[in-house]
Amino acid sequence: MAPPHTETTTTTTDTTPSTLHHRSSASPKVQYERNYIPPTFTIKQIRSAIPSHCFQRSALRSFSYVIKDLTAIAILFYLATHIDTHLPVYLRYIAWPLYWFWQGAFATGIWVIAHECGHQSFSDSKTLCNVVGLVLHSALLVPYYAWRLTHSRHHKHNGDIYKDEVFVPKTRSQLGLPKKGSEEDMERIRKSKEGGFFEDVPIFQLASLIGQQLIGWPMYLIVNASGREYPGWPNHFIPTSAIFEPKHYTSVVISDIGLAVTLSVLGYFTYAYSFMTVVKYYVVPYLVVNHWLVMITYLQHTDPKLPHYRGELWDFIKGATCTSE
Repeated sequence: MAPPHTETTTTTTDTTPSTLHHRSSASPKVQYERNYIPPTFTIKQIRSAIPSHCFQRSALRSFSYVIKDLTAIAILFYLATHIDTHLPVYLRYIAWPLYWFWQGAFATGIWVIAHECGHQSFSDSKTLCNVVGLVLHSALLVPYYAWRLTHSRHHKHNGDIYKDEVFVPKTRSQLGLPKKGSEEDMERIRKSKEGGFFEDVPIFQLASLIGQQLIGWPMYLIVNASGREYPGWPNHFIPTSAIFEPKHYTSVVISDIGLAVTLSVLGYFTYAYSFMTVVKYYVVPYLVVNHWLVMITYLQHTDPKLPHYRGELWDFIKGATCTSE
């Protein structure tokens, strides 16, 4: 889902004491909304403020986190096998949601570790990072290499309204709105906006929120939901998709093979046991992982106070600080 705010920077020829102006070669004066003050520190200053041991990558320590989470997942899975056979019906309605919640929580930990593998933070060995990341992310139906490529571009262009990869806000022109005028004009636009009535209906908001939390992540992978505009069908599973370059073809195929292995295992258990068994043990915790992933990243990137820059107004340090933690 797209963030609720639109452009954060606008060109201006007026000087208003209540707002900050920043000169740029692209525009003589730029007005930042909400009294936003761009950062003036440098990457070097940030790195120097971080203790040196934080940059040390230990495969042993990283594997300890993997083992801890996988052990918890295995124990929960084992306990869940006794829910339907050892508990009365009324307790099953309590035990299964508890299993789903905690299994999803620990699986989210596995997701995050695989994410760190994509950033080469798991170990000093790039090969080890990629092997572990591929296995862990594939188990959670994430195309490791494919998503790693777009996620890397997201970090390189975070906050750039034209080049960022995800949670890109709609511009006023994309929403069919006129250029920003007075507050009275804005209020008139808000009141007359088509569909505005439904957007305020609680049941509509609830349904939209549930959809975002449960399937927002796979929809991003499949149709680039909330992502930047690309020609054709931007998809993380198709090697020829516009979001990839020709040199990425093999990496995307490897990601697809990893997913195919996981889907084959799930298919086997569906055949050997039942579809509902796979739903209870895997699919629901998978949806819980989606919930945590979307919630964390949505809150990080869509706070109304976070700016988005245009063209030469953007630089890496500004983009790197456009995240709410």
